[in-house]
Amino acid sequence: MIQEIVIPFEVTPASRPYVTKYKVFYSKNYTAFRSVVGDWLKKQNVIKFSGAIRVDINFYFKVKKSWSKKKKTQAIIEEYHIQNNDIDNCIKSCLDLMNGIAYDDDKQVAELRAVKKWSEEGSIKIRFEEIGGEKK
Repeated sequence: MIQEIVIPFEVTPASRPYVTKYKVFYSKNYTAFRSVVGDWLKKQNVIKFSGAIRVDINFYFKVKKSWSKKKKTQAIIEEYHIQNNDIDNCIKSCLDLMNGIAYDDDKQVAELRAVKKWSEEGSIKIRFEEIGGEKK
């Protein structure tokens, strides 16, 4: 079984949490991203997988407004996004967000591929494919 989801929001990478004796705190931006996108996902018709899955994630980052039209076009066609956001933090953000929605826990992800690219609009495209039977 295969499912594709296009999330119309630019990813906010998972931040390093501040841990106290009683609670774990994340940055305001990351908390807001999880809240907004989580609410959006709950309104979508997302299939919940029960076995091992393969995940392909494409992160699209909006080109800078200050760039020339030529530079924007070239970036969208040819360039990967290699500024700032670490891909592992982007992945963690998305996989944690999908817990309880597309699968019970992100430990079900057995294969993973991720790409960061430039785009006219920021978004996240996720493709899930079940590759194994139900978990035991």
